[in-house]
Amino acid sequence: DYLYIVCDEGASTLQIADLRFLPDSAPVVYDSNALFPRAHNIFIDTASARMYVCGGTVQFAVYSLADPENPTLLVDCPNDVPFWSSIGYVHDVYVRGDTAYLNAEWRGVFVVDFSNLSDIRMLGSLDTYTQQGYNHSGWLMDNQPYYAFADETHGMDVKIVDVSDLTDMQVTDTIGSNIDPVSIPHNLIYHDQYLYISFYNDGLYMFDCTNPANPELAAFYDTSTEPHIDNFYRGCWGVYPFLPSGNILASDMQTGLWVFSSPLVSVNEVSSSVKRFEVYPNPTSDMVTLPSSLQNNDFRVVNTVGQTVLSGVTGRQIDLQNLKDGIYFVQVIGEESIYSSSVIKR
Repeated sequence: DYLYIVCDEGASTLQIADLRFLPDSAPVVYDSNALFPRAHNIFIDTASARMYVCGGTVQFAVYSLADPENPTLLVDCPNDVPFWSSIGYVHDVYVRGDTAYLNAEWRGVFVVDFSNLSDIRMLGSLDTYTQQGYNHSGWLMDNQPYYAFADETHGMDVKIVDVSDLTDMQVTDTIGSNIDPVSIPHNLIYHDQYLYISFYNDGLYMFDCTNPANPELAAFYDTSTEPHIDNFYRGCWGVYPFLPSGNILASDMQTGLWVFSSPLVSVNEVSSSVKRFEVYPNPTSDMVTLPSSLQNNDFRVVNTVGQTVLSGVTGRQIDLQNLKDGIYFVQVIGEESIYSSSVIKR
C-alpha cells in the first residue's frame, strides 16, 4: 500500500506515499533526508519487508520496513560488512529471497546473501564477461535461473546469464536493438516469459524467453526521435509491465509517458518491407525535408493512435504546420517498400 520515492539529482529526500486512498489521493506520509539525502535506486523486498538502497550518497544499505512509514537502518554495508570493499559503489540492485544481485559499475555483478544480517555472505560474482561495460541494472527471471543485465555503455548489448550456479555464472547470449553501432540499453524487466528493455534512442523492446538462454525479439516500438551520438543519453528511460490491465508503460525523457497494449504487435506480423528513414529538421514547427530518393511517391502522416491526418504525393518537403503539436509518423509508399520516419511537431 506504499510507494517509496528517491532522487539522484541534487539534494533530495526519501518520500513515502500512502496509496490506500487512490484514485482520490496519495498523501505523502514521510519526507525527510534524515536517513540519506540522495539515492540512485531502491528495491523493496516485500517478503521480508526490507528496502535495499544503493547509489547517490549511499554505497549500499538495508532498511527495515516493519513499520512501513518509518524505515530503520539494519546494515550500512561499507561500514558493517568486511568484504564490501571488493564490491564498492552499487548502482542498482535486484533482490529475491534475501539474495541481492548487485550491479556494481565497471566491476560487474555481485550476488550477496542477506538472510542473516549478522553473517552476510558473498555467493558469487561475474567480474569478467563479453562486451563488458558500465554494469547498470538487472532483473531475475520469474521461474528460470536466468539473470539479464544492461551495460549502460554505447554499443554494448544486454547480457543473458545462467545463474543456476552462482559460483560459475555464464553468459549464454547477448541481445540488442541492433539499430545503430552506439545503441545503448538502460533498464530491463522480466515478466510473463518476456524480457522488456528500454533502449535510450530506440524505444521499447520485448523479447520472447521461451528459450531463456537465447531470447528472440518479439516486438518493439520506437518512442524516440533523438539521434544516435556516442556519450549522448536521451530517449527511452524505463519500462513497467506489471499493471493489472496488462498494459505496458514506457517513459521517454523527451517524448513523455507511453502506454502500450499487451501483447505488442509481433515483429513477425509487421511487413519485412517496412524500412526506416530520417526526415529533417526534427523536431520541426512546419516543414520536413525528405531524401530525394523518396520524392514523387504517395505518402501519409499518421498520429500515435494510427489515424491518418495528412496524405498526398511527396515533393522535396511535407508541410506539417497545420497539425497539432505532437509525435507523428511519416510513411512513404514506394513500389516495393514502405518507408517510415517518426517526427516531433512543436
